[in-house]
Amino acid sequence: MRAEDRFALALAVLLWAVGVAIALATRSAMPVDETRYLAVAWEMWRSGEYIVPSLNGVEYHHKPPLLFWLINAGWALFGVSEIWARLVAPLFGLGCLLLTAHLARLLFPERPAMAGLAPLVLSGALFFASFGTLTFFDSLIAFFTLLGLIGVVTAAQGRAARGWTIYGLAIGLGILSKGPVQLLDLAPVALLAPLWLRDRPVAWKRWYGGFALAVLGGAAIGLAWAMPAALRGSPEFAYMLFVGQSAKRVVEATWHERPFWWYVPLSFLLLFPWLWWPSFFRSLANRAVWSETGVRFCLATFVPVFVAFSAISGKQPHYLLPLLPIFALLLARFVDAASETGRFSDSRLFRLPPLLLVVGVGLALIATQLMTDRLVAWRPRIAELLSDGHGGLILGLGLMGLALWIAFDRARDARFRIATLTILSVATVSAAQFWVGNHLRERFNVAVVAAELANAEAANRPVAVTYDYHGQYHFAGRLARPIRSSTKDDVLDWVKSNPNGLVVDYRSEDPATYPAQPSFVGEYRGRYVLLWPAAAVAMHGRDILFDRKDRPGG
Repeated sequence: MRAEDRFALALAVLLWAVGVAIALATRSAMPVDETRYLAVAWEMWRSGEYIVPSLNGVEYHHKPPLLFWLINAGWALFGVSEIWARLVAPLFGLGCLLLTAHLARLLFPERPAMAGLAPLVLSGALFFASFGTLTFFDSLIAFFTLLGLIGVVTAAQGRAARGWTIYGLAIGLGILSKGPVQLLDLAPVALLAPLWLRDRPVAWKRWYGGFALAVLGGAAIGLAWAMPAALRGSPEFAYMLFVGQSAKRVVEATWHERPFWWYVPLSFLLLFPWLWWPSFFRSLANRAVWSETGVRFCLATFVPVFVAFSAISGKQPHYLLPLLPIFALLLARFVDAASETGRFSDSRLFRLPPLLLVVGVGLALIATQLMTDRLVAWRPRIAELLSDGHGGLILGLGLMGLALWIAFDRARDARFRIATLTILSVATVSAAQFWVGNHLRERFNVAVVAAELANAEAANRPVAVTYDYHGQYHFAGRLARPIRSSTKDDVLDWVKSNPNGLVVDYRSEDPATYPAQPSFVGEYRGRYVLLWPAAAVAMHGRDILFDRKDRPGG
């Protein structure tokens, strides 16, 4: 790599490190997903059961165990900590940057700048910069997708044994990360090889034979865990592991059901600022680039997977994370080609939005200082966010953005503009982390309640929750016993047989209006979280567990 390309890759890595460090410093694990996954890892650590994961004492069939294994491995080396548990998935994001650079070198060997530009584009995508700091399985899937694509290219370049071995390993580890969806991310580009592999003769029987063997090898890796887990777990666990989970997500999504076109408008948010950059769309007019093998490879990867995920009824934004590096490769290649041919330029209209944004933010901050009382009365949450110096942070970000944009506007080099947009995007996400981090910590804080539940457990007091429990208190409180998840009506019976118990309740009404007061009042996801001694629930019953409209005569 040339010095400027190494610098671009180093900048992408540095921006990743800044974003992850700020996320770890400004917020705790977010319920319900992050806290749920930490709870599963914690129960695995506490019980020593590494084959059949569990959550709140119940078999957890929703996700395979690789992420939990890696968290436990780190705990074995460094001790149990939230920092390591939350760092595992982001480290795979770092791996995505490095593998994107390597894939760029394989696909575009005559374009060394791609190895620096593509990781920069990826790190600047709004969704990668923000979601990449979270503990989710999709960062692992994105990493193994890139690893599998490297295997396909390696096989296409004549090193079949090595390439298909890498490909099969990527499928297997991806299955252990999130299940068979890994095959959906990797199979199309190998099956569609005749569309992109035109510049060299290929024995297609051997190609598809190698593909089939690699898929079987990857499946064997997944089954090496799934079969023992199915035999060790309950029949329901085995059914959900092999059939239920995939069927519900693909055919009859009972959750996250969205229309076919849902990912199209969402992409303009996930890929901000790149899909808002006119120069990228103008660069697509370069017909010569469309015929390149590397570009056809990216299209054979991106298009069928995007269509397949659109056809699946259950949709979530993070399902598209493995496609972001492929988009980064395409954008980097087209923009770099436009820059080389002298066709790179930006519309004057593209210069106007950032200036208007900075001016608008400045005027809004001035108005909030002049009309603080009105703002508090109108939107107390917004007033709180703009207090304590946060307004200065926003204004400082705006001024920094304006300075960067001036440099962007004056630059004629596409690579410099990509770097500038990337810095702006990561700076925006980082500032947002600083801005809302403390408020998120307060609103989604589970540590205080978890400490109370840990005290109850130490005192041998049973605990019940009047809501679906997702394990959000288990890791934070280092709890060793399951918590009973009940309906409010069931809890009314439960307290009769557990007079020294503790009830966790979630309410929207102000608890000051209740005939009795809970032992603890906090905030959780926009509602009150209340801890009630069982005796108080037994005495007052529906008057403290139900809103007025649900009480007799309410």
